Amino acid sequence: MSDPGIDLQDAMIAALVADSSINVFFQALQTPAAPSDRILDLRATSPSDAVFPYVVLGEVHIVYDHADGWDGADNGVTIHVWSRDLGFREARTLGRLVERCLNRVELQLPLDRVVSVFSETSQYMRDPDGISAHGALRFSVKTEPKI
Repeated sequence: MSDPGIDLQDAMIAALVADSSINVFFQALQTPAAPSDRILDLRATSPSDAVFPYVVLGEVHIVYDHADGWDGADNGVTIHVWSRDLGFREARTLGRLVERCLNRVELQLPLDRVVSVFSETSQYMRDPDGISAHGALRFSVKTEPKI
């Protein structure tokens, strides 16, 4: 049986990897890392191997809604962007591209239907290493079983 949380992560990563604006952004950096190597799923890869800047699909929390025989869920998804460029311009630019890609995107899941995807918040901060800029982007994704 498929886990809707895992399926949701897979669909979001696929949307980011396929996004032409994100690919153009990464290609303009003229570094050897392919754009698809800069969008990380921590279930499969370690950020210690990443080339800056990069995107990480982070935490997911699920609040289930079992009402009147309906099994929907509100999924809170956090996506992180990381940069070593001076200031926050690169991190904020990449974060905005991620938000544009995923806000209101139509995602397909094997067993569930994505009702809505909305960008909720973004926060940019200096990492404790004193070098890295870090953006945390939070999305609300409502899902329900396919009928």
